[in-house]
Amino acid sequence: KQYFTALGLGWNRENREFNLTQEQREQIGREDLTVIDAEYQKFTTFAEIGWNIRPWSAVALGYNAISGTAKEIDGNDQQDYTAHGPYLSFTYDDLDNLYFPTEGLLLEAEVGLGISRSTFNNDSSINGENIFYDAQLIKPLNFQRHTLIAMFKAGGSESDELIPIYVQDLGGLF
Repeated sequence: KQYFTALGLGWNRENREFNLTQEQREQIGREDLTVIDAEYQKFTTFAEIGWNIRPWSAVALGYNAISGTAKEIDGNDQQDYTAHGPYLSFTYDDLDNLYFPTEGLLLEAEVGLGISRSTFNNDSSINGENIFYDAQLIKPLNFQRHTLIAMFKAGGSESDELIPIYVQDLGGLF
């Protein structure tokens, strides 16, 4: 099909570790703390419409929403947050195999605007708008009977939250 729609719901729970800046330590009143271990729980949903430019590439425009909590594991600090906003994504994928490709190219890119509201320890809320982005490139390189898979991944966001809302994973085996 040339045009498509997609809807999704999700739930995630994971532990993350963050290094705190001096400013962040002052905000929570714990000057001696340099690292915070946080447990994230979040619900996500999205809706998008897209266009299959070719069988191996597509562009989509969507809207996503996130609602969650980030709690300090060994402490009492907690941040509740919600975020929503539009995004634009592009995918080009002509890899012959997702996990062990020998030829082709995968390029995925997404950029969006997040309108967020977060509350730290039930204090006043912080409202903000931030840009988030994510990009990934995978290219197999062949030499005789061997294949080396080159991977590049980048992502981030700009926000005023004490604990980040749009967390990123960089690296890993698969």
